[in-house]
Amino acid sequence: KLAPRFPVAIVDHTGRWSISVPGLTSRDFLNASKLHKAEPSSTQSVNLFSDANQWMLKMLLAWHLPEGLIAAPKIQYRSGRQLADAAGVSHVSANRFLSQLKESGFLDRSSDFIRLVQREKLLLRWRGAVSNSKKEIPARFLFPSNAESQMRKLMKRNFGQACLGLFAAADKLQVGHVNGVVPYVYVPKLAQISMGEDNWKGLIPCKRGEAANLYIRQAPSPLSIFKGAVERDGEMCTDVLQVWLDVSYHPARGQEQADLIYRHYLRPIVEG
Repeated sequence: KLAPRFPVAIVDHTGRWSISVPGLTSRDFLNASKLHKAEPSSTQSVNLFSDANQWMLKMLLAWHLPEGLIAAPKIQYRSGRQLADAAGVSHVSANRFLSQLKESGFLDRSSDFIRLVQREKLLLRWRGAVSNSKKEIPARFLFPSNAESQMRKLMKRNFGQACLGLFAAADKLQVGHVNGVVPYVYVPKLAQISMGEDNWKGLIPCKRGEAANLYIRQAPSPLSIFKGAVERDGEMCTDVLQVWLDVSYHPARGQEQADLIYRHYLRPIVEG
């Protein structure tokens, strides 16, 4: 022993340990460690804002929104089973979602219907949970002089497989406030896009330094985004809740657009 009068502890890479203290044995410390060992948690970490949960949230909030701003029925749901059937998810998923809402204090326990409470807090938590970086590709048309017309044709060719998002969607919903921002187009997966071919003909990825005519963005929550999408003039665009979520952190005056949507459509939900 190098230091016989001093305590020594050794821990290896597997977590095994040995300790030596003058006057005490390793067994004394082993028994003490068992007494203080934390019990494994019986509850699993759950995501209140998973893709399916975001869609069900939209369905619960659709009751409070004007017609035409979201593709969800204006229904007050009485049970998890009814919500699941309408949302197209399993009954287990819907009941687990409602349990999460209840545990987080966002569900009115006394109502005959599924009624959300603390809605402002819920909306802000939702927005914070989905503000992650996005996967997207800047793209341009081969003949950009007529980009607006080509954009309409592109969206109609990809009806159901692509939808306008952010500021372009706000314009389609007639709630727009910011002009001049390059359009964003949501697709389920970027890997499924073959630019220059089939429905994406006439479109190519931008090279470094080239100006983009649009950004093709992979939908971070494809179920919620495409289920809630609204049809306008033969094109799909994201619903008003999705627009609010998406523009809130956009550097090009996104907060202005988000504030406008909040004042006109979300504040009444919060206060009502």
